Amino acid sequence: MQELKVSIENITYLRTQALTQLDDARRRLEDEDRRRATLESNLHSVEMELESCRVQLEEESEARLDLERQLQKANADAQLFKSKYETEVQARAEEIEEIR
Repeated sequence: MQELKVSIENITYLRTQALTQLDDARRRLEDEDRRRATLESNLHSVEMELESCRVQLEEESEARLDLERQLQKANADAQLFKSKYETEVQARAEEIEEIR
């Protein structure tokens, strides 16, 4: 009878330890689940921000290309006007020399 009582006490003690370990494991699992959910949320936010940056970069790249085209056109126009007016100035200078 005494041995049976000791065995029951041992089983009760082991059961209590197992339940405590189970509760600890459950709390760690819940903590890890919360951590994972937070990380997933953060990852989603970063992915959305990255997509926004990609769109912005695309728009800025297109705007840059457009500005470069406009600059090239303006430079070509300026060169054309410069050449035209230099030729005209040269002709006028020759006329003035002839008049003198």
